[in-house]
Amino acid sequence: MAGADRIPTFLSIGARLAGVAEGDALSLGHLALGLPMAGGTTLGGRSELNNDGDPLQICLTSSESGVNVRLIADPCWQRGIASERLVGSRAALAEVLRAQPTGLGPWCDALLKAAIPEDAETTNRFRRGFCWIGTGVGITWLGLYVDAKPQGTSRWEIAREWLVRELSDSRIAVAFLDRLAEYGDIASFAIEGAAPDAVTLKIYWRLRSPRALSETGLDLLQDPAFKIYLAQAVGARPMRLSGTVFSAGFDTTGAISSAKIDLCAHCLPQEADRWISTVNSLTGRFGLTPMPVGEDLMTGRCDAAFLGLGLDARRRPRLNLYLKPPGRKRTRQASEAAKERIREAILYLTELQRPGGSWCDYRLPAGEATQWVTAFTGVALASAARKGYREAIGPARRAAVWLDRVRTYPAGWGYNDRTGADADSTGLVLRLFHALGKEVQSSDERFLLGQWRPGGGFATYNEPGYWAAVHPCVTSVAYLGLSPDVRMRLLPDLKQYLSRTIRQDGTWPSYWWRNHLYSTFHHRFLLRQLGLSDRYAEPAPLRDPGDEASAFEVAHAAGIGYLRQSPGQQARELIDRLLNMQKQDGSWEGGFNLRVTEPDCAQPWDDPRGTLYADEYGTITTASAITVLLEVSDVQLCTR
Repeated sequence: MAGADRIPTFLSIGARLAGVAEGDALSLGHLALGLPMAGGTTLGGRSELNNDGDPLQICLTSSESGVNVRLIADPCWQRGIASERLVGSRAALAEVLRAQPTGLGPWCDALLKAAIPEDAETTNRFRRGFCWIGTGVGITWLGLYVDAKPQGTSRWEIAREWLVRELSDSRIAVAFLDRLAEYGDIASFAIEGAAPDAVTLKIYWRLRSPRALSETGLDLLQDPAFKIYLAQAVGARPMRLSGTVFSAGFDTTGAISSAKIDLCAHCLPQEADRWISTVNSLTGRFGLTPMPVGEDLMTGRCDAAFLGLGLDARRRPRLNLYLKPPGRKRTRQASEAAKERIREAILYLTELQRPGGSWCDYRLPAGEATQWVTAFTGVALASAARKGYREAIGPARRAAVWLDRVRTYPAGWGYNDRTGADADSTGLVLRLFHALGKEVQSSDERFLLGQWRPGGGFATYNEPGYWAAVHPCVTSVAYLGLSPDVRMRLLPDLKQYLSRTIRQDGTWPSYWWRNHLYSTFHHRFLLRQLGLSDRYAEPAPLRDPGDEASAFEVAHAAGIGYLRQSPGQQARELIDRLLNMQKQDGSWEGGFNLRVTEPDCAQPWDDPRGTLYADEYGTITTASAITVLLEVSDVQLCTR
């Protein structure tokens, strides 16, 4: 598994900080993570525990009496099928409960039963994981944190029923929930404790809009200690609401036993020495035990993930510093970094590939994508193989064999085996076959030619409505699936099409994608392949895709910039940004970029009607990043 070798190194830091044998920490970490995985498991899972996809944290808690060490793990984060992940998560929790004799098994069962109804529809909402498991290192302690976001508005009813059932007197808790509903959204439900008579039930939440601590309705949060903490840790810097997590704890009688504010370190970027200074300042200010993490942070053996201040019912403070495995370090030469990242992405896609050779992603009403996603990914890997990445040739060939064997239509291929054949999928399959020297059947090329329209351009389908019109984002991809002699015969029509559809700013619109970036990149790629780059206006200077842009958008924006005659600084910065967006498992996270446009919509770039869908395993996004990085790999990348 890509990045899995980093886990033992990180766990050894936890063992040293806790003063226990390294093997003990490794064993606990592996139990909480659900390692090793059983064979035949579908990969492609995502962890949201850390911003970069790492599934593990070390939490140091400083109090007046000392520093405790805990592990927080995202169990079975690699599993891409929700039902498998739930089974694996339950098994990991059972193993941790056996290793940690806290007696909290019944509390955990009650929380899971309340928060995760075991029906297929609900389970499938938890594609990013169900829970996180916390376990003490050198101390007896256990925590279970269940994600509330997939439950949508039902989370409020779940929280209410759970607290009413588990607390001796739930009046305070219910009043708290009623007030919280006015300004916040529940993020997770949790239990923590060392014994059945020392258990805390917790609600974590985020704000919907800025709110003074005095307006939360929670007396503990109005303590001056939180103002001191926020002033020291955040100061005058802007802080995203999503990067601030609040929590309230209740003991079994129903009394409020704690309150805490956690700050995301990723949302407060700063050098390690600043984090060390902040931690030292806060422990000194509140009379807490110093945390022995300076050397680990300064030497890059770990990074800060969150910083939290909590008060118990007696208003005694504790400071939590959450550490994660080190993020990707900048290299001097970005071109070398790009080669390394391409190899990591190839490994991710190889591990994600199904045993028969296919990939599967997206969840549309028509089902999951199989043939189209397999062809798209296979083309990216075949391109990598041609540029010297030998590890890509095996999965590319397996994809081609699967596509040749799984023929559900008389000719051509489609989104999956139920939607009918289309020009986009078929063109990609033929490109893959050509790249691998595999024979192309004449019936498949005839089908693709049947989607070519007079005057140039491919239509994805023959019906309904405008799904049978020329689609630029399909034409730019499918044309290269034709054999060379057919391409030459259609070239005059293609040139007419290119002149007719290019916009004044040098871009081409997309019918099936959220914006023009995908279509424009693939058009510029097509022009380069045909030696026509200098005959059509270059795209205008790129508009910054913005901080919230997906990796899919950043990749294609960077690719467009590099396919200009003279790539500018922005293109180099976008490549740098793309490299830094890669997850630790080698993938780039998918986003809501694919649009199923309404059939009666002719120009979605002017009238964007249709539902957006995400590649939940990051398959198309990761393959797109590989394609872009390969295309710009011969261009001198920026140094950093």
